Amino acid sequence: MTIRAVCAFLLLGAAACSFPEVTFAPLIDEEAGASDATTDSPTGSDSAAGGQDGGSDATTLDVDARAPDAASDAPVDATNVDATNVDAADGSVTTDANGNDASDANASDATDSSADANDGDPCDKDRDTYKAQGGSCLGNDCDDNDDRRNPGVTNYRTYQDGTGDWNCVNGVEKQYPVNVNCSSHVIVGNCNATFGFTGDPACGTMAAYVTCAWDTLSLGCKVGTSGSQTQGCK
Repeated sequence: MTIRAVCAFLLLGAAACSFPEVTFAPLIDEEAGASDATTDSPTGSDSAAGGQDGGSDATTLDVDARAPDAASDAPVDATNVDATNVDAADGSVTTDANGNDASDANASDATDSSADANDGDPCDKDRDTYKAQGGSCLGNDCDDNDDRRNPGVTNYRTYQDGTGDWNCVNGVEKQYPVNVNCSSHVIVGNCNATFGFTGDPACGTMAAYVTCAWDTLSLGCKVGTSGSQTQGCK
């Protein structure tokens, strides 16, 4: 056969045979594809993360919406507190049915009991622990009806009521000298050491008070300072 004949034969055979069209797709790395699919997903990485967050959100309870717990959320009824069930041996405060401190009531009861006991002592009516003078009491309290007045008093007092003998010893003892007259002193030492009331005020009363000073010009004792003071007694 000639070359021309061979070429004609091949062209006729190609026209008679039909082959399907084949399209070759590029190779895709499965691992990379999976990663890209995750990235290209409509939700992307947020979807994957959202799966975790979403699970957390799904299990989160609305505290305000949940039903109250009967053991912890129910209001405490103070009237149901039984004070007799409180063990005070551990130092805890015992409360009564109304939630008040029962120890105050106990202390008050104890004080009242003590007062009642003293009320029963005819030799200590003012409850100052000093027994009355005279009779069968054989005490030294000169006024068993006034607890301010007893042998235990050591300081001067300015009460205006009473006799002024607050310590029941040596009668009325006044704190400051009375009837002071500076001009009556003729000796320097005596003059400068003199002070007191120009009159004789009663216990607890305020009156004129002076100190004396020697005058070198007149060589006599005169009033150095003057003011007012309250007379104390015991």
